[in-house]
Amino acid sequence: MASQKRPVAMVTGGTRGIGSGIAEMFAEDGYDLILGFRENVIAAEKFKKELLEKYDGQNLKIELIQGSVLDEKIITKYFEAVDKKFGGNLNAMVHNASQIYIPDGDNRNPYDIGQPQNSSYGNLLQIRSDKNKNDSSAADEFVDFTLAEHYSKMYSKCLIELAERALKRMKDDKGTILFISSPGCNMTQTPKPGYDMPGFGKSSGEFAIRYYAKNLQSRGINANTIIPGVVNTEAWNGYLTAMGPILGLKTREEMMDFMLKKTGQKRVLEPYEIGKVATFLCRGGRCITGMSINADGGIHLG
Repeated sequence: MASQKRPVAMVTGGTRGIGSGIAEMFAEDGYDLILGFRENVIAAEKFKKELLEKYDGQNLKIELIQGSVLDEKIITKYFEAVDKKFGGNLNAMVHNASQIYIPDGDNRNPYDIGQPQNSSYGNLLQIRSDKNKNDSSAADEFVDFTLAEHYSKMYSKCLIELAERALKRMKDDKGTILFISSPGCNMTQTPKPGYDMPGFGKSSGEFAIRYYAKNLQSRGINANTIIPGVVNTEAWNGYLTAMGPILGLKTREEMMDFMLKKTGQKRVLEPYEIGKVATFLCRGGRCITGMSINADGGIHLG
């Protein structure tokens, strides 16, 4: 009797942080993996080795894809791996990759876009460099969409690019599309000051997921958004650098204590807990579709 093919899961940003927790739970659940990462080759290879050792005996296969999902050539590599290594079979696509972006020569805080910077101008309204911003007319002003365009492409546009290609390789009643968002990016939650531009891109991603869910009902493919809360990852180090001075916080421990006060369960989540939500939606929770699911320990409750 021929052995049944193992399901395949693709996770962008899948070798560190929340993505690594998602990837590990897919491995535990019997999936082969296509994991993307942008730069840290050492961390990616180490994670792959750890998974292969931990799940030795399961015939686990892992393909690593290096590069930014902002590059269409890299997205093509993801699906070349699906076709060449896994026979064109894909069961789950998770868009988790994230990238905080600061344009060259720009001193704006990426977590504080849209807020006044000790002047009468917000961060998006700019004055042409050869003009004095205190002595300028409307003709000298322009709105800088660099950051808005980056986050729109990073989250919503990349989600659509990945999903459209993934759907071609998913069988009816066996496919799942997942998007990892953040608190405050949809109509049911209070917007988070300082997360303006990333939130702009992620809110569009959540909206796209709802349409995928509706349009794919007849194929039995479900699509959902997962919204993690305070998860134990390296991302908080960057957040501390950006927001620590504003909040009066100097250490990672102080940052985590500050965030725990906003969490009803008063605990930091581990990446694998988000992974458990993802694998559930691909197996026993396939009847759930078109939802933005808060896996945040109660942050969304206020």
